[in-house]
Amino acid sequence: MSAQAWIGVIATSAHASTPEEARVAGCDFATAIATYDYRDIDTHLAGILDRTTGEFRQMFQDNQSALRAALVAAQAHSEAGNVQCTLISGDSEHARVALEFDTIANTKSGPRSDHVSTVDELDNVNGRWLISRADPSS
Repeated sequence: MSAQAWIGVIATSAHASTPEEARVAGCDFATAIATYDYRDIDTHLAGILDRTTGEFRQMFQDNQSALRAALVAAQAHSEAGNVQCTLISGDSEHARVALEFDTIANTKSGPRSDHVSTVDELDNVNGRWLISRADPSS
């Protein structure tokens, strides 16, 4: 291994990801998943895939064609509101974060708002915190 490669390894090790970074990534995900416009839906879908891994990513990939079709047909656009994220537990590799946020959507059928509450699992993948699972919370 070259000296430059070793410096990269040392620099990466010196900046270990923290559970707080996972909480921030969870907030980013909540905002991203609830903010979209049917006129640019492919950018939205790609952004969600970019923030996910594992089980959640596979589920999202398996359903994105149907989701795209439904959002375009409804002429839906939405914004996130009142995003709150709480770290439940975590270490440098895995974290659990409670996410609560509102979606304020408009469709050709009219406006709609919902409150979403989930407990999400995040994995540190090459220095990035990615959503690997999201379960509804009560």
